[in-house]
This record gives sequence, C-alpha cells and structure tokens, in this order.
Amino acid sequence: MRAPVLFLVGFFLCFKMQAIAAVETGTHTYIVHGSKHKVIAIEKKSGNEVLIDVGEYPGGIELYSGFGFVINYWSNNVSVIDLKTHVVTSTIPVGTNPIQMIIHQGIGYIANFNSESISVVDLQKHAVTKEIPVGLYPDQMRKHLGNIYVINGGSLTLSVIDLKTQTITHTLPVGNRSAGIAIFKKVGYVVSLWAHTITLIDLKTHTVTKTISISSPLPMSIRINRAYVSHYDSATLSILNLETLKIMRTLTVGRLPKQMVINDLLGYVVNEGSQTLSVIDLVREEIIHTIPVGNYPQQLIIHNDFGYVRNDGDHTLSVIELRCHKVIQTFKIPHYCPIDFSNTHVYFGLKKGPPLPVLQFRLFNNVFNGIELDEFFLDGDKAFSCFEVAALKNDDRLAKIYLTDALSMGHPKAYAVAFKALCHGLWGAPQDDEWAKEFCLSMDFNYLARLVTDPDHFTLLPEQKK
Repeated sequence: MRAPVLFLVGFFLCFKMQAIAAVETGTHTYIVHGSKHKVIAIEKKSGNEVLIDVGEYPGGIELYSGFGFVINYWSNNVSVIDLKTHVVTSTIPVGTNPIQMIIHQGIGYIANFNSESISVVDLQKHAVTKEIPVGLYPDQMRKHLGNIYVINGGSLTLSVIDLKTQTITHTLPVGNRSAGIAIFKKVGYVVSLWAHTITLIDLKTHTVTKTISISSPLPMSIRINRAYVSHYDSATLSILNLETLKIMRTLTVGRLPKQMVINDLLGYVVNEGSQTLSVIDLVREEIIHTIPVGNYPQQLIIHNDFGYVRNDGDHTLSVIELRCHKVIQTFKIPHYCPIDFSNTHVYFGLKKGPPLPVLQFRLFNNVFNGIELDEFFLDGDKAFSCFEVAALKNDDRLAKIYLTDALSMGHPKAYAVAFKALCHGLWGAPQDDEWAKEFCLSMDFNYLARLVTDPDHFTLLPEQKK
C-alpha cells in the first residue's frame, strides 16, 4: 500500500534537508538550518551569533515559555533550547520523522510522517504524554477553533483532532495528493492535486458536503469570498465565488503557474515556465502587469514593499519594487536554497559552504547590502521609469521619491523634470518663476533632490529672498 506513495518520502526528505526557518523574540532571531543540523541564534542589537547543535535535519522551531522546541526529522526527536543560555537542555523522543508542530495552550502537537501518529507533548514538563493515531503519511496540519485538521497524504483522508479531548472525532475522505485545508467562514476546502477536485467540508458537523471537479488545481488562496486557483497545465487562474461555488472568471497567466500570493489588493502568480510574475488586480479581477524574472522561478516572498523571487534555473534572486512592478536588482544565490525572513533580514539556506550556514542582508526598510535606501537605484533609468509610472497615476508621494533617486544617479531627464517642478509650482514649489529659476541653477543637485522630496524645504530662507 505504501509503494505508490514512496515518492512522498523522497519529496519531504529533500525538503527537510534544505529547510530553513526564522523566528524572532524581542532580542534574538533564531534560524533553523536543516542541512547543517543547527540553530543559529543572532542577537539583534550586536549581531553576535551562536551556533547551537541540534538533531539531524531540523525542520522548524516553535517558541514557548522561554524555550525553543526544534523538531528533528531524521533524529525522531525534539531538541529543547533554553533561550537565555542557548543551550540544549533536553531532548524529547517522538515518532518517526516529525515534520510539523502546532502549539495550543502549552501543548505541542507533532505530526510524525512515518509513524502514522501525532505526538502530544507537555511543553512545561518537556515530555510526551500521548500518541494520537492518524492516517498514513500525515504531512500537513492546521489549527482552527477547537480542532486540528491533519492531512494524511498516504491514506487520502483528513483526521479531525478535538483539542479538549485530544482524540480523533472524525476521519473524512479527501482526494489524492491533498494540499492542506483552506477555510472560509465555516467551510474547509481541501484541494486535491491529483484527483483534480476540491472537497468541501462543513466544519461544524465535520461532514463532506460537496466535491467540485477542477482541472489541475494548485493550493488555493482566499480573499473575502473569492478563491484563486492556479491550473498548472493550462496557464490559467480561476476565480471561484465561494458563496455560489461558481467560477466567475478565468485569467490567462504564464506557463506552469504556481499558487497565487495575495498582498493587499493585488495577487502575484509565479509562472515557472514563462519566467514571469503575473500581477492581478483583485478588485477588477484582471491582469495589470507581467514582470520578467529569472529562469525557472520557484518561490515568491513579499516583505514590506518588495517582492523576492527565487529562480532555481539560473540561481538568482530577483528583487521587485512592488510599487512600480519592476525588477530593480538581481543577485546570485546558492543553488536551490530556500529563503525565509525576519523583520530585518532575509536568510538563505546553504547546502554547502562555510561554517556559518546563513547568508543574510538587511532589508530595504533599513539598509540593503550596505547600500542606503536613497542610493539604492544603481540604474538611473530604472528610477526614472518608476517616477514616470507614479506620475501617470498622479501619486505625488512616490513620484517625488523616485525622482530623487533618479537625480542622485545624475539622470538628465530627472534634472529637467525637477527644474519644471520648481519653476511651475508643482508639489508646493514657490510660485515666483524668476526666483525659482535662479535658485534652481545655483543649488547643487543634492539640495534640489531634497526640495523635490520634502515640501518643507520649499520655504524661502531670509538670505535667499530678494
């Protein structure tokens, strides 16, 4: 019975070997690195780092009551780290190949991929109190209200665990190769990648109410009453009304699209085969931009106003300015390494390399690779292009920012625009044209940039008045 799904074992082993995850406290960031068998504790204030040895191929860390609990996929245990001393104080044996942990009211629930069980751990006593039997190859869990929902990839079922009694209350059939459970109101939606279905589950009665047929679906993304489902083999994205269960619209995106990432009123679809990112206006439900990225893009993470696309084909990271929908920088990164974020850094998982298994750099809201934000646009043409987009949208705030970047790079058109802004009273500039012309010609471009960016600088100084 297990033979048809042996590929799953290889898939998750590969995933765990490369896993990287970042979590934070007020003083430290903790990075779990699977292939290095370590947790890296980085002090935020000083940047000092401590390497903590844990078990084989750690897959994640959860923090609770002054301790970090690290699930070790190959060691079949959990390493407990004292967050004050950064020392492993105990090791908790669990089932075979722990793959995910959820914490609820001081209890840890750990899915064991190869022992068909959920280990229940008392996080105060650091001990297993119970094993809950589930289906074959439990690989995904989600907590919702008073239950945990467990997807059993090998037995094509969903187990419902009551958190009060710590028992299985229901076992429901789902499709082949189910991709987690999405929730809208009181209904759960389980997408089956191989059965080409979406199973609807009433979360109050825990019964299957309907099964919808849908071509080559990927995991859905939900916003308000809409579900967005990418179709891997047809280069399309379906928009499903969750109230009526009808497909409202189908958009043509790039080849081999992945799951859509939602950011406010926009959706972003990584197109693996087209080497692009489709940008979708979720209000108008139409594609508004197509952004070229690297070869064989796999992963998109959005942080603040920037998108980061990991391209496995050419081993690069495309950095996208989301306000103007353009790639503004491309970096070489290690082969096939996953990425994760804290509030201030992006981390790359390295399979090979120096003793410290993490590359890190500051994010754009502070410093990026030592480059101050105002100096970030290394190409004046890109900055000026973003200015033009903002100007067309009548977004004065962004227009000022991008024009300043273009000025700092000495872009000739930026000088002309800034001069016009001053001379014609745009953005609160002085209305005295003759004075503005003399002033503009006499000032260096750094001060001119401040004038364009900050209206407060347009106030006339006494010695400059005639």
